[in-house]
Amino acid sequence: MIITKLKFLLIVFCLALASTFYNFSVTNAQSTPTSNRTVQKSPTPSPGVSQKQTALPTVTPTPEDDDGGIIKIDTELVNLNVRVIDRTNRPINTLTQNDFKVYEDNVLQPIEFFSKSEVPTNYALVIDNSGSLRFQLEKVIEASKIIVGTNRADDETSVVRFVSSDKIEVTQDFT
Repeated sequence: MIITKLKFLLIVFCLALASTFYNFSVTNAQSTPTSNRTVQKSPTPSPGVSQKQTALPTVTPTPEDDDGGIIKIDTELVNLNVRVIDRTNRPINTLTQNDFKVYEDNVLQPIEFFSKSEVPTNYALVIDNSGSLRFQLEKVIEASKIIVGTNRADDETSVVRFVSSDKIEVTQDFT
């Protein structure tokens, strides 16, 4: 029973983490830093175990400001980096593009690009220390240890402690 609850918490945590990375990827895909003034006409895939992209970007440079300029790119391109493991935390590398389906608002999206490669993963564990999980905190800590224990040599993890909406602190930067 405890193992089942631990697995459930681990799954919920992983889904929340994946959602955070998805939102972060979408935000980053739609902005370009001012130091990078090159506009590419075709997407350059970022490495991942498998990547799926839903569409090619539409590049529409805007006039530059006198204060250093900003290039804006409207895009519908979304990178999804996925790592699939079995029950013993071993990677499953035999999956193909046909094994994946991507939905947005219950609408099936096309996968325009798919590749396989092992790359380092950087992620943050966000620990709810607000009191709402006080009775589950030990399970959260155990699940976190399991997740960190699966890190490969070049993976990096950060730990963020959430106490309230006005008190969120990084307790361990990426290491």
